Amino acid sequence: LEQHVNSLRTRLDALGGQATSPIKEAGASVLGIAAGLIDKIRSEEVSKNFRDNYTALSLSVISYEMLITTCLACNDNETAELATRYLKDNTRFVMDIGNMMPSLVVRDLGDKANLNQNAVQDAQQRYKASWQ
Repeated sequence: LEQHVNSLRTRLDALGGQATSPIKEAGASVLGIAAGLIDKIRSEEVSKNFRDNYTALSLSVISYEMLITTCLACNDNETAELATRYLKDNTRFVMDIGNMMPSLVVRDLGDKANLNQNAVQDAQQRYKASWQ
């Protein structure tokens, strides 16, 4: 994500122009989301940290889609390609977190008695099925 931020900053600088251009505004929005995600450190349970990361990454995914559309509409294919690469990264991160979440939740519940031993596998299957 730090690479995303650095590359997007460099690209925004290269675009120059008005600070309120549609591409610069859309890019700045994505930058803010990514920077906030990187800087976030909490002392909560691991599953809650990942939940918050999942939320921020999901916001970045739709923001990248908006940036890509803005770039294509404004004929900026270079920025659209950069954003497309990072969109793919972030969608993979979202899926990875979703697949890990059942294990993290059960780990956070570790001190509870009588936990269903099949919960992780069942929850992972339900998560994967929801994306099909």
